[in-house]
Amino acid sequence: MDDVNERVVDEWVEETTPWGRVWEVANKTYEYQSVKEIAERARVKPDEAETHLNRLVLVGVAEQVDSKFRRPPESVAVGAALRLLDETDPEVIADRMGEFDDDATSRRHRATAQLALDIHAAADIIEETNG
Repeated sequence: MDDVNERVVDEWVEETTPWGRVWEVANKTYEYQSVKEIAERARVKPDEAETHLNRLVLVGVAEQVDSKFRRPPESVAVGAALRLLDETDPEVIADRMGEFDDDATSRRHRATAQLALDIHAAADIIEETNG
């Protein structure tokens, strides 16, 4: 009988593209890893992983030191802002920003909310430009 984990990985490979797998792996890589390590996790050839990783670096989804890559720490904040936008109307976010206190937790929430609004505004500009 096949190992359940192997079957899940096989399904993942069948249902995703190499680009998507490298992005998923990079998005979960918090410590620097070599191209070979990321390629193995993404089930792609190292040269293909490196091509995709270099593209991810260009758009800020990954960072590189020497020949190792990881998810940049600030991308966690972007992810939180995107989730907030997904769950909450931008007008509601803007209205609630005034309700935060001035403690550390509130400053972090305010920063996430502001980032969400900035991302929303940037998306609007891109849409108008391409529209």
